[in-house]
Amino acid sequence: VTRTPAGAVGALLVGDSLLPRRQVGPESGNQLMITPVRPMDELRREALAASPPAESGSFRAPDLVELTTLDSSIHLEIRYATSNNLFGTPFYSQARAFLQRPAAEALVRVSAALRARGYGLLVHDGYRPWYVTKMFWDATPPEKHIFVADPAKGSRHNRGCAVDLTLYDLRTGQPVEMVSTYDETSARAYPDYPGGTSRQRWHRELLRRAMEKEGFTVYEAEWWHFDYADWRRYPIMNVVFEELRSAYLPQLERRRDPQPQLHAVGDPVAERLHHLGVRTGVAGINGALEGGEPAREMLRGETGHLEVRAKRVAGIARRVEDERRPEVGDARDVLPHVDAREVRREQRIHGDGVVERDQHRFDVLVAEVGMIGSGRAAGVARGGRVAGHDRQSRHSSV
Repeated sequence: VTRTPAGAVGALLVGDSLLPRRQVGPESGNQLMITPVRPMDELRREALAASPPAESGSFRAPDLVELTTLDSSIHLEIRYATSNNLFGTPFYSQARAFLQRPAAEALVRVSAALRARGYGLLVHDGYRPWYVTKMFWDATPPEKHIFVADPAKGSRHNRGCAVDLTLYDLRTGQPVEMVSTYDETSARAYPDYPGGTSRQRWHRELLRRAMEKEGFTVYEAEWWHFDYADWRRYPIMNVVFEELRSAYLPQLERRRDPQPQLHAVGDPVAERLHHLGVRTGVAGINGALEGGEPAREMLRGETGHLEVRAKRVAGIARRVEDERRPEVGDARDVLPHVDAREVRREQRIHGDGVVERDQHRFDVLVAEVGMIGSGRAAGVARGGRVAGHDRQSRHSSV
C-alpha cells in the first residue's frame, strides 16, 4: 500500500497487480466545478428578462421563514452567495436561507433530533428565485442536466420547499465528511452510492433518516437535496431575497389581523378552519372557497389534518396540567423531542425544580400550538397554570 501526503491510500498492490487510486473530484475535497456552456453575464440578463412558467390550480399563500430566526443552531454556508459553487460565480447578493413555514418548522425538529446525537445542520441553500434556476439550466451541459432543475417545470427550491444541507459536528463546529462534496456532479453524489468510507456513508444515512422522519424526501441524484412533502401546494416564486418582505408583507399583515371577517360566514369548512387559526389566514380561506369544489375539497382535507394536530396539543396540555413528576418513560412519551440530557436533568429535579421542568414542557406546548398556527390556542395556553404556578412562555414568537 502506498499513501498520499494527506494520508489517503494512493495505490494497492494485489498479487502482481497495482491498483492506483482513482481520482474523482478535486484532491482537496473542495467544490467541484463545471464550465458554463455560455457566459454567465449573458445568461443572467436573459434569465432576469424571462418569466416563470404559468401554473393553474389553487396554491397556498407563500409564508417564507428565515431559518436562522427559528433555530440559531442551524448554520449557513450559502455557496450561491459566493464563487465557491458549481459555476464559480455568485448568484445571490445575500447569504440567507428561507423555507415555507411548515418545512422550516419540520427542519427545526430535525435539528433538535440531531443535536441529541452531537450534530447540527449546515444549510447550503433553501428558497431559490426562479431566474437562478434558469441560469443553472442554461449554463449546464446537456449531459449534466440531471443535476439541475428544468426551468420549464420549476424547481422545488423555487417553491420554498427544498433545502440543500449537510451535518456539522457540534463539538468542533466543522462539517462532517460525506461520500461526495456538495453540488458534485458525479456518481458519488447519489444517495445510495456504495463507495466512500463506512463513516461517510453513516453520516449520509443519519442525515437522510432524520430528514425523512419529518416529511422530507431525498432527491435521487443528490444526497444533500431534500424536498418537503407539501411542495406541490406552493407556487413557483421569482422574488429576490431583498424584496421578499415588500412582496409578501401585505398578506403577512392580513394574517395577523385580530378581527378578520370571513366572506363565507356560516360555511362549516371555512369556520372550522378559521376557528383553528389556519396560517393562510382568512384572506386565504376566502380565496380558496372562491376556487370551487376542488379548492373546497383541499380545505376539507386540511381541516381534518389540523384538527388531529389540535387534539394532540390538547392532550399534551392535559398531561402538563395533571402530572407532577412523571417517570422518565412518560416524559419521552409526552415530549418525544426532549433529548436524553433533558430527561436525565428531570430525574435529578426536586422541590421547586418541578416548576422549571413544567416551564420547559409548556414552551414545547406553545411550539406545538405555533406549528398549527393557532393564535387562539396559544392565548388560552398562556393563561393556564401548571403545578399551582402561573406560567408565561419564554418565547416571544414561535
